[in-house]
Amino acid sequence: AIRMIGSSKINEYSYDLIANMFNPDLLISEMAAWALYELYPEEYQNHSARLDDINRRRLDLVVLPKRKDEMKEFKSLRYEKVLFLESMSPFNEVPGRTLSMVVDQMEEVMLKKGDTHDISKDKGNQFYVIYTGHVSYYRKGKVVFEFKKGSFIGELFKDDEDINSNLLQADEDCILWKIGKDKFYGLLSDDVLFAQKVLEQLKVA
Repeated sequence: AIRMIGSSKINEYSYDLIANMFNPDLLISEMAAWALYELYPEEYQNHSARLDDINRRRLDLVVLPKRKDEMKEFKSLRYEKVLFLESMSPFNEVPGRTLSMVVDQMEEVMLKKGDTHDISKDKGNQFYVIYTGHVSYYRKGKVVFEFKKGSFIGELFKDDEDINSNLLQADEDCILWKIGKDKFYGLLSDDVLFAQKVLEQLKVA
């Protein structure tokens, strides 16, 4: 409903949007801030100034337009992340509320074309989702797998020997989402359907 207010420019609800910018639910506060900015950018600036520095910056990163030189600071709206996860086969029957909790635990990784992300540093403790772009997975200097937009990268390491030489390289500009396995499995344990769907789809390198 809040997204519709912003996208359809329904200005009767501006006070509701302002109030919900201060909502403790991060997904709702982001959507309210986005909708208010779509309607009244100056009002967004005026009222976001009332927030503490952390929350104001959190909203600015998902609401304000980005220049190319600012893309390292890019953040996606939580609502858009939930919609994206719903479009993926491991998650398309999982309730949106559960997915919103997954999103809350995700971090974004920005890679320019040719950049690498050393997943050895994660020691195999992270899962990844390819939000945009295309990446190649290198093990000991050789391409083992290629992953495109919408891929869920699950277990990659077969043994301890492999863990010291593993990279994801961006074949084009990419945004990756990563989530710690412990956090992920904690969410699985609370939702049987979620667990069944994801375990069916985990990719094993």
